[in-house]
Amino acid sequence: MLLKAGDVMLTRTIQPKFSSGIKENEARINQQYPEGCCGLPAHAEVQCFLHRPSERHFVLDETMKKVWAARMVCVFLSGTKYTD
Repeated sequence: MLLKAGDVMLTRTIQPKFSSGIKENEARINQQYPEGCCGLPAHAEVQCFLHRPSERHFVLDETMKKVWAARMVCVFLSGTKYTD
């Protein structure tokens, strides 16, 4: 059975977990990646994620943090496990 956004079951069971999970994960992202955490002088006032193997920087603006936090919640709710 596929659930749609308007279904009562989806709204009552998944939506509260999803919304609170996003807020919790945004707080974790803010804590783990404060402004200037990458060490670059040009990023002293910017929150960013540094992917060390590629040396690429990803600016964590409000939209990016929400997308990242939502993705973490989706992975958690789906039960998907990542392995190295």
